[in-house]
Amino acid sequence: MSTRSSEELIEMAKLAEQCERYEEMRAMMKQVIENGVELTTEIITMLSISYRRKSTALRKSRNKIIAIEKKTRKSEHKLILAMQYREEIQAELHKICNEVILLLDKYLIPKIVDMESKVMLLKMKADYSCYLAEIATGDEKKNIKYYPGQVYKKGYEMAVSSAKMPPTHPLRLAIALNWSTYYYSVLGNRKKAQLLAQRVLDDATLELHKVPKNVVQKTIDVMKIIWDNIVIWDKQANRGASLEHKNADLLQQGEPQPSAEK
Repeated sequence: MSTRSSEELIEMAKLAEQCERYEEMRAMMKQVIENGVELTTEIITMLSISYRRKSTALRKSRNKIIAIEKKTRKSEHKLILAMQYREEIQAELHKICNEVILLLDKYLIPKIVDMESKVMLLKMKADYSCYLAEIATGDEKKNIKYYPGQVYKKGYEMAVSSAKMPPTHPLRLAIALNWSTYYYSVLGNRKKAQLLAQRVLDDATLELHKVPKNVVQKTIDVMKIIWDNIVIWDKQANRGASLEHKNADLLQQGEPQPSAEK
């Protein structure tokens, strides 16, 4: 593969994508980036697709094996095997995330001038940092769990400062979506997640009538996901409040009642 020119690697990567051979596509695009080619939107998009396909597959596998672990707790031997397999999957995911973050920091983010492309790359870096935080444990998790939020914040503020990226811009909405999800899933801060999601949704709704026809569907699609998250988080908050009240009532019922004064 290394004997091919960057132009040939890009064409081969396109073929690999069409054949759904994403591992080969990823390796080719990694080589293209390391060759120091001029960065175009097409190259950045292809790199993003190749790593996203691989990381998504690994994260799905991890979720499945976690579900299997819960079902096999009665069998110690099967549970140990499942846990060992999960560690293998997580090690592979860890490698992929660090690999793409290195590419972003060394070859991509410092060289990109276009604001929209830079926001896209910062979102990508934050996403993979978030995946690392998801699988980290103990002291490692404490050390890295806040870092994705810093990168999301930087990317989102850059989007807000750009006249070309109004509140309805799909990428601006997407980075806000993932930032709010990070608050919920990694930090366990439902309130911050809801506040951020609601704010960006309100801002976008006010300007929805200005969205060009060629991007309106993308905008609406991201807004719908944000709205669905808000609804889910709100239901969970209400369910938690109801359970808290129910437990309080039960505790009160169990307390001895004061005798009536004579």
